[in-house]
Amino acid sequence: MNNFEIKYLIADEYIASILNGENFDLNAISKTLKIDNSVIQTLFPYTEKINKLEYLKIFNSKIDDEILILFSKEIRDEDATYFEKILEAFFIKFENLHKYKKALIVLSSENKDKLLNFLILNNQNHKFFLKLLKCCGDKDPFIKLNIKAALFNSLYVKNLNVLLNREKITVDKIMSNLDKDLKKVFELPFLFKN
Repeated sequence: MNNFEIKYLIADEYIASILNGENFDLNAISKTLKIDNSVIQTLFPYTEKINKLEYLKIFNSKIDDEILILFSKEIRDEDATYFEKILEAFFIKFENLHKYKKALIVLSSENKDKLLNFLILNNQNHKFFLKLLKCCGDKDPFIKLNIKAALFNSLYVKNLNVLLNREKITVDKIMSNLDKDLKKVFELPFLFKN
């Protein structure tokens, strides 16, 4: 098993421990996974608080990669519009996030955690949207792609906040909100040609 696989396993174990309401202990995990504890301590040498942020970054990155691969397979042969492709990607992302809603709520239960998580994950989400735009065939210059990615990221954060702060919100309701928001964004003629 290589270091990337170990990192992903540890991040998965961390999220699973939150979902199951269990304590997370790197030493116990190393025994369970039969991985040399010194390797794990080398990969995650920081304090528990900083390591938790690292697990979250790794977990988020893994989900984003899985979503982009799934999305690419699903739309490859579809005759969908650019708007429909972006909306579909949002749908896939929120479907995936909904599975981990409990863990995400725990990880952002305090305001200082929300801010820190936002700052750390914002850059990752921006990269996700840049990759998504390229997967959708967007050939705009890099500056324009960044503006679009920033707009999509702001819609994502807005709706993620709704998902995490409303107990009985459904993915369908989130998608209805996103559909309306995206339509407004796509009305910007300097970014999206009609």
